[in-house]
Amino acid sequence: MNRQLVHTKREITGLHQQLAAAATVIAALHHDNQLLRAEHTTAGTLTVLPPRPHDTAGIARSRQPQHADRHAPRPR
Repeated sequence: MNRQLVHTKREITGLHQQLAAAATVIAALHHDNQLLRAEHTTAGTLTVLPPRPHDTAGIARSRQPQHADRHAPRPR
């Protein structure tokens, strides 16, 4: 009867260790899932900016090349 008790205690200890390991994995997966859900909801959000005033003179100036030779490759 003493051997059976020792064997049962070992089995229970092993099962407790497996349960603790499973709980750790579940907690880690739950945490990752929460982060992914948060990332997914923020990644799909668009911020609508107010309309910019139409400034044709400013647009024309910004499109002018900054150097004298128009056909030369622009510096990066």
